[in-house]
Amino acid sequence: MTARAQEIRQGLTWLHAADPVLARLIDDRPDFDPDVWIRRLPIMDLFGALVFQIIGQQISVIAATAIFSRLTERFGGRVPNAGELAAVGEGTLRGLGLSRRKAATVLAPRHAIQASYGLDHLPDPAEVADFAQRWKPYRSLASSLLLAAARSG
Repeated sequence: MTARAQEIRQGLTWLHAADPVLARLIDDRPDFDPDVWIRRLPIMDLFGALVFQIIGQQISVIAATAIFSRLTERFGGRVPNAGELAAVGEGTLRGLGLSRRKAATVLAPRHAIQASYGLDHLPDPAEVADFAQRWKPYRSLASSLLLAAARSG
């Protein structure tokens, strides 16, 4: 087993013990792997990785820069914090230039928490932060698990 696989297994074990909702999600997804997307790429040497990065940048850098500029302008020229970004509506994000999918992804963790925890409301940024405190130091892994659960229905 690779060091990364061991790290993921350790994190899932920790989250399983720390949060009963995440424990259920982990039990329901015994093959959960947050890194599966990277294994879908062909095996690449360093030159292949460079080509992949250049293609990705070519497609998105100009558009990303313009969208990011519009977002930061909305916040007085600064990058919003997570709570501020979470409070921006999907329609506003779409108006800034994000695709429907990307705009939904920015708000997706809140919806995933609402669905997984059976909340009758969309959690506000402070509630999301409270949930995230339970998952520390594996907040990113918990978020990946919640998003995977939301995608699978």
